[in-house]
Parts: sequence; structure tokens; C-alpha cells
Amino acid sequence: MKFYAYWKSRDKTITAYEAIQLKDKEEIETKQELAELFDVYTDFPVIPFRRNNGNRAFFRYYQKEHNKNFPEEYDFTPERTSFLEVFQNKKEYKIRTSYDDKVGIKLKVSEVTKLKRIKVQNNDYDFFVIDLLLKLEETKPFSYFYKWNGLLALELKTTSKTKYTKQLTLGNMGFQIFEAIAKFPKDISLNIKGGDFSLNNIEPIIAELDKTYNRNYFLQGDFINEATINLEYKEKYDVMKNFEEQCEEMKVEIRNLREELAKLIVKKEEIEKEIKKSQDKLNKYNEKNGSFEDLIKKEENLKKEVYELIKINTKLESSNKELESSNKGLSKWRIISIIIIIILILLTFLFFNYGGL
Repeated sequence: MKFYAYWKSRDKTITAYEAIQLKDKEEIETKQELAELFDVYTDFPVIPFRRNNGNRAFFRYYQKEHNKNFPEEYDFTPERTSFLEVFQNKKEYKIRTSYDDKVGIKLKVSEVTKLKRIKVQNNDYDFFVIDLLLKLEETKPFSYFYKWNGLLALELKTTSKTKYTKQLTLGNMGFQIFEAIAKFPKDISLNIKGGDFSLNNIEPIIAELDKTYNRNYFLQGDFINEATINLEYKEKYDVMKNFEEQCEEMKVEIRNLREELAKLIVKKEEIEKEIKKSQDKLNKYNEKNGSFEDLIKKEENLKKEVYELIKINTKLESSNKELESSNKGLSKWRIISIIIIIILILLTFLFFNYGGL
């Protein structure tokens, strides 16, 4: 189904609902020879139609044979339409490639143009349509702003890939293309039968999808071309890229130093544990050693006491010998004294008994 048309005089894309409102207000001409609305891709004139009391609106060609020239990859599936409606209103994007599953790129956007026509250089008739053209305000890393010339072409991939001629031509014109995977997350289900599909009956899905990407959710995809950097951005890109590379080198060096520091901290803790073990052993040894020293001191005191006792004993023995010697001398004198006394007694007796004779 065709839900969008190119309003040539305003150089903008509008929905079928917007076109019907403009038609009702007679603000656009719908006669074929004066047609203002054209198919986004084929440039054939189209007219807005409504069904089911206006609940379903779409565009169709004035001439049915033009349908034969409508490529399948230009069809607006529920997924592609939902992603177009959600991301045309966002001011911040987070994109991530299949080969970079961690960091990604953050974008601040000042303007989003849906289904933007880009005319081929030096050709007034050929053009390419970019699903969403983002006019960038800021990127992180910053160098991408200059590398992409302040713009990013967002292509929504449902089944078909972006044609190589489109990749190459737009890249040479300075448009970097990010081909995003337009696939509903697992928690969003689509209960719509094939033909029963319009912008109205996918509004709940659009709301849920918008809520999902308002969270910390990255738009997955890949960069599919290399944009030529315009001269006004080239020097700034080189300076910024060089600065970012130096910052990355510093980050790596800081990370390495932190890892080395962490290793040193672990080693320090291990050494401290070993020191504590050794200190505990030393303390135990000191405790035992202190008791041993007390015993030595007690032993020395006992030796002194024994020595003193030996000295006293020696003196006592010496005194005893002297005493014994004295006792022996005293016994002799006693005997002599007794003998003398006996002799005196005998002499006295003789004197008294025989002295008178």
C-alpha cells in the first residue's frame, strides 16, 4: 500500500490522511493534469483515497498501468511504516552495528526529513529517496559529525537491501547511509491481516515501538557505504579523529595501568598476609622465648642460692672441725685436771693420815 506521496510544490512528503484533509479544504489540486502529489519513488501522479468512513486512507495512481512499475522494495510494510512514523519525530538516536555490540554511536538531531528526495548531481530527472534524512546537531564520538558532513541517511531494511547504485551515488555525493533493521522487538506482536493495514490500525504498535526505543534501546544495522567528506568538514574531521585516537590510546593506557595497579594491590595484600603470618609466628616464639628466659633466670638464682648454701655449709664444716678439735683438747685437760685433783686428794689424805707421824 502507498501511504505517502511527494508534494512537489512544497518539496515534502505527506501521508494519505494529511492529503485527504488538504483535499477536503481544497488546498491541493487533484485533477490529473494539475496533480500536485506524486508517488514517492516513481514520480507518477497519485490521488488520495479513503475507505471505511475514512478509517483507511492511501494513495493510488490515476492510471492503473502505472502499478506495473511499482517495485516491491518500495512497498510500505507495517514494520517499515511503523519505523518511519516513530523515528521521524525523534531528536536523539542510538545506533549500533553488527560488529560493534557494546558502545554504539549516539546522535542528537536537529531535524528529520521523512522520505527525502535527493536529486542526482548533473541530472534533473534522476533522484534517490532516503527513508529518513537526519540533520545532525551532535554525535558521540564527535568526529562522526564531520565525517558524515553533518548528515546521516537512515535506510530501513525489511527484506530487500539498499541497491548498490544508490549506495555508491549517495556516498559520492557525501551521504553516509546507515541501513537499519526494521524489525519489531519480540515483545511487540502484529495482529493485522495482510490487506487490512493502514496508518490508523497500527497506531498502538507505533506507540509501543516508540516506548521501546525511548528506553536504552539501540537501532541495529550497518554502514553500507563510505561518504566523501566535503572540504568544509575534512580538516575538522582529521583534527577531531586524531584527538579521539589519542584519547582512546590514553584510555587503553589508563586501563592497563589500572589493571597493573589492581595486580599490585592483590600482591600487596598477599605480602601483608605473609607478614601477618610471620608476625604471629614471631609473637608466639617471643611468648615461648620469654618463658624460657624466666626459667634461665630462676635457674641462675637457684645456682646462686646453692652456691651460698655450699659456702655456708663449708663454713659450718670448718667450724665443726674446729669445734671438734677444741673438744678434743678440752678432754685432755679435763683428764689432766682430774688426775691432778686425784693426786691432790691423795696427798691431802696422806698428809692428814701420815703427816703427824
